[in-house]
Amino acid sequence: MIKYLNNLINSITMYRLVLYALLLLAAYSILLSFTGAVFYSAKAQMISLTLILAACLIVNFIFSKIYGAPTNIESTFITALILFFVMPLEENFRDAMWLVISGVIAIASKYIIAYKKKHIFNPAAFGAAFVTFTQGSGAIWWVANSSLLPLTLILGLIVVKKIRRFNLFFSCVLASVLTDILLNFNLSADLACLLISHFTRWPIIFFASIMVTEPVTAPPTKFTQTFYGGLVGFLANLPINLGPIYFSPEISLMTGNIFSFAVSLKKKLFFILEQKMEIARDTYEFSFRKENFSFAPGQYLEWTLNHKNPDMRGIRRYFTIASSPTENEIRLGIKFNQPSSSFKKRLLELKPGEKIVAGQLGGDFVLPKRASQKLAFIAGGIGITPFKSMLKYLMDKGEKRDIILLYSNKTLKDISYSEFLKSAENYFGIKIIHLITENNEVLSENIINKYAPDWKERLFYISGPNAMVESYKKLLLKMGVSRKKIVTDYFPGYA
Repeated sequence: MIKYLNNLINSITMYRLVLYALLLLAAYSILLSFTGAVFYSAKAQMISLTLILAACLIVNFIFSKIYGAPTNIESTFITALILFFVMPLEENFRDAMWLVISGVIAIASKYIIAYKKKHIFNPAAFGAAFVTFTQGSGAIWWVANSSLLPLTLILGLIVVKKIRRFNLFFSCVLASVLTDILLNFNLSADLACLLISHFTRWPIIFFASIMVTEPVTAPPTKFTQTFYGGLVGFLANLPINLGPIYFSPEISLMTGNIFSFAVSLKKKLFFILEQKMEIARDTYEFSFRKENFSFAPGQYLEWTLNHKNPDMRGIRRYFTIASSPTENEIRLGIKFNQPSSSFKKRLLELKPGEKIVAGQLGGDFVLPKRASQKLAFIAGGIGITPFKSMLKYLMDKGEKRDIILLYSNKTLKDISYSEFLKSAENYFGIKIIHLITENNEVLSENIINKYAPDWKERLFYISGPNAMVESYKKLLLKMGVSRKKIVTDYFPGYA
């Protein structure tokens, strides 16, 4: 069952997974309405859902044409569905009108409240807050329903597992709970009742798993994500008014978004393809004209490529930058498996002069600051890209480090950047061990002991397919390598 769930999660992007989770929760809520477990009737829910979806889709279409921006239908659906669970639903014309207005403002904010085409605030939070300020009451967060909680928890944890932001999720939940306890607990209070009330009457699970973890408006690194989650969870429970502003969940999230914007890449990047070339079997390197931005070797960007009839994996992908910050181009190394997704098919069709959009720079898979730290790089297939970026950076900076690279591929034809690796080997004097699986050469304890007998002194970096990363991580842990000495490469939404 767990293996099936992992395969399902890994087969779709984060955006599609969130969309399916919200649709399932909406369908469940409509079914529960027939039992009286949910306040709103099935009719009110279905009419409201239709209205908010229509409003968001129409406004998104109009603004995408005005601004010439690629449309992302999945994000539009997600925003609409979040508002469906947050705002009062259709019981009269007034409720219906404000529900539609919240959707219009939410989508419009993505285009208008933006800096260099990057939106600053979570759209659903902005739409809900706007309605609150303009009419005096707005979001009621009716998703905080004890009957919905079990499914909300399951779906929320699946989403968090997909994007691997448990640090962000738990910091938000923990800060929210502790703040509630500090503000409301006394010697005569029942702590258990207080906790039950917090989770059944407060939308913390939905809020933390679906909204706070949104990649576009969340910070790029684990440390800043943890701080961000704690800040938002803390503010969401403060009974403080600053004039017309009080720290409701939507306002606390928008406050956190300001912090996130301050520590994140502050613009959308538009890359023009200069050339593409085959660097291994079914593997190509794409070279783009460099935009003016800073990144660390090993970090990734989210790439958006609008195309007709996108498949279930959508129009976005996360790819590690294969080039060094010292180079004048931005390079991507990408493996094209068969059958390829619609995104990769369109990418392979790109011709010099065509453009692709990128943003959301992030990742903690970067070189340690201490240059004397011994390193062991373990790569599988196109997982070599972050290491290529790191090695090129060290070469250009004239900095030598003690590095061993264990590189696994199915055949010799699958080795990417073979000429570059030879030059890096000559420059550094580093060990590069190629493991060819068709020859039954698989990473093992014996291999590590043979080529890295000082493995206890090394910091291990693992990059490649998820199954391989997990397998090699288990191998290292079994050998006695500390978890603190294992760094794995992962970016949200990959499929």
